[in-house]
Amino acid sequence: MIARLVIVAAIVAVAVVAGRWWQSRQGRVRAVDPTRSDRTTDDEPAVVSGVVSATLVSTPTCRTCPQVRRALDEVAARADDFSWDEVDATTDLDMVRLHDVRRAPTVLFRDARGDVIARAAGAMGAHQVAEAVGIDATVLAA
Repeated sequence: MIARLVIVAAIVAVAVVAGRWWQSRQGRVRAVDPTRSDRTTDDEPAVVSGVVSATLVSTPTCRTCPQVRRALDEVAARADDFSWDEVDATTDLDMVRLHDVRRAPTVLFRDARGDVIARAAGAMGAHQVAEAVGIDATVLAA
């Protein structure tokens, strides 16, 4: 009986650790290797500059895409030189392959030339988008 309780407790502990790790990776902006738009430079959060637009890669069944849309809208309303668009991953497979998009939502941050300089996968809030764009997140609505 005690052995079973220990096994259950170990499984719960592993699940909690895995869940926290997964949650910590949601919406984390990472720089993109300029020579290959499909690979990030490392697993550390990026400090990028020069972001002027973003592309949200979504699917019709994406549950967290509305949250990311609201975050992008909020930042675009506060940043004069930032805009965003949305691409449906189910209809634009060439773009999905080119940028190695593996999940929705994925946000591709672009510079003035249109090159992808950073990306984030998973749910992200307005503060994370503002940080990527380089605006002060304190101006965002609570």
